[in-house]
Amino acid sequence: MATYRTYVTKAGVNTANTVMWQLRNPASRRALINQIGIFIETVPTTAPQFRITRSLTLGTSNATSVLQPGDPESPPANLVLDTGWSAAPTFTTAGPFYDGWPQMNAIGQGVVYTYSDLWVPAGTAATSGLQIVNLAATGATFGLFGLQLRIDE
Repeated sequence: MATYRTYVTKAGVNTANTVMWQLRNPASRRALINQIGIFIETVPTTAPQFRITRSLTLGTSNATSVLQPGDPESPPANLVLDTGWSAAPTFTTAGPFYDGWPQMNAIGQGVVYTYSDLWVPAGTAATSGLQIVNLAATGATFGLFGLQLRIDE
């Protein structure tokens, strides 16, 4: 297995129940999520309420981020981090959720989850994505959020 990392930022949104980031794995083998961290870089009007859940639909991605290998001799990552969509992905707003937290609304606030058993399955089935969603609309000031990932595949 090779380890991959990324840190990306994204502006908040003014719509509750929005997928902020989605991990997809179009490859032929699953990927293990080791760590997910989410941080407030610029404060929004309303404190975010992040949740981690499986996808209901994957949507149509039009923006992705590349995960970087820890070992420069590792092959490129198979896992894809979607950051934007022309057709938004969906999730079940009532859950179930893997993890979630109400975020204190201050610069530098964040949470880091460490896992040993959270997998992104291989394939393109609608339920194969892992999503990080914001259940709260952010109001007039959207804020800026950072996402840190570490995965093995």
